[in-house]
Amino acid sequence: DYTGVDMDSRAIAVAQELLQTFVDPAEKIHYRFLKMDFRKEGNVMAMSGFRPHFLTISNALQEIIEQGVSLNCFIKSVAMSFKENVVAIFIEPGTKKASQTLHALRDSLLQETGIAPYSPCLHRFPCPALKEDNWCYEEWSWECPEYLSFLEPIGLQTRYLKFSYTVFTSWGYSLAETFSPHNQGPVIKSTSHLLREKRKSRLFGCSEGILQDIEKLERDYAPDDPWLTIKKGTYFTADPLIPLGKKLRLLRESKLCVLYQPALSLP
Repeated sequence: DYTGVDMDSRAIAVAQELLQTFVDPAEKIHYRFLKMDFRKEGNVMAMSGFRPHFLTISNALQEIIEQGVSLNCFIKSVAMSFKENVVAIFIEPGTKKASQTLHALRDSLLQETGIAPYSPCLHRFPCPALKEDNWCYEEWSWECPEYLSFLEPIGLQTRYLKFSYTVFTSWGYSLAETFSPHNQGPVIKSTSHLLREKRKSRLFGCSEGILQDIEKLERDYAPDDPWLTIKKGTYFTADPLIPLGKKLRLLRESKLCVLYQPALSLP
């Protein structure tokens, strides 16, 4: 069964049309749509009556908070909707404010309910980006649909989608535990593009609850160096990493293994 909720009748009509177009009638998927404003506290609490196996909430969290619904109220309603074998995906715009609201929800769910993030996080510590007044977001390249072609002439970018997301699961382990066994140190997620500087390159990575500033000197580059292929959103291991003040440095002899490279990331 599928239940879609939105306050906009036009959005509901589009969703219905998409389902009718792409869902095979032989699959016998039952779906319904509810016109509801989740920015109101009573409707947020009504969500606790749902017991889904798969929950997606997109572009709504910031609006809910701005309407005066407390984060604690929203957390309670989300926690009550969790049951065995449930996946919850939150997607928000990649702005600093919206992303940090999502990071705060992540930390509160983890602290107050024990519901753990599965992806993109690699750990169960407080979000290090939030501690640094920073934010974690994705950038995926895409082909802009024709009906949005008017955006580029008015100065808005159409090459990529910028968003933040967090996936929560009821079974409790993180993305780091799904990678094949390795012995090259903890898994690191690149939270920035590779930054080219004079005689070196660097990036910011998240690992074990710490936002790390990692660099490699140009003189230590190897032929076909995998370090130079890392993109925003890449998961990798590197060992050894040498502490240099607040930074970490990869040496010529350091072993780097790319575990996952996002196919739709920007070059």
